[in-house]
Amino acid sequence: MITLHNIYKHYGLNTLLEDVSLTIEPHSTHIIHGVSGSGKTTLLNIISGYESFQSGQRRVADRIRIHYAMQYGHFFDELTMEENLRFACGDQHQIGLQTLPESLKVHHRLTAYPYELSGGERQRFNILRALLDNPDVVILDEPTSALDHTTKHSVLSTLRECTQAALIIVTHDMELTTRLNGYGYQLTHGKLLML
Repeated sequence: MITLHNIYKHYGLNTLLEDVSLTIEPHSTHIIHGVSGSGKTTLLNIISGYESFQSGQRRVADRIRIHYAMQYGHFFDELTMEENLRFACGDQHQIGLQTLPESLKVHHRLTAYPYELSGGERQRFNILRALLDNPDVVILDEPTSALDHTTKHSVLSTLRECTQAALIIVTHDMELTTRLNGYGYQLTHGKLLML
């Protein structure tokens, strides 16, 4: 579906990505770890097509739908969360709107406004929006960073049960690789190393 081959990305003299290759197949899960500033978000931006690179190749199969759930999810403050979801995904996702909010434990907050939510609730609505969009690839930047242990496990179960999409996740949480039974990578000194 998506292939990166020998990607190089630098800002001036600072090399963020060096000879990075990655293949994303349907229904696969890829979890990328790395310290702050290692280039994880830059890599996600390149995978999603939001950011250019100096050399290498990015190939994407025809008609692939990619949903990028950024770390802090942007919502319209003047709309309730249900209105935000309908605006982003349309009314064709009525069935998902009836079941997914409960799975992610945010059903009771659909009438709340974004500024009334906790950080964890925002993250769960961000994931909900990604799942409702029914994409082929879901890219998640630190999806569980503001969640407590119990909620994190519930969200991870929902992620795998409720979508057939390929998942690309950037996180500091090493547990996600085993919990989601995915491919684990470490991004260090510009290199993407398989764990």
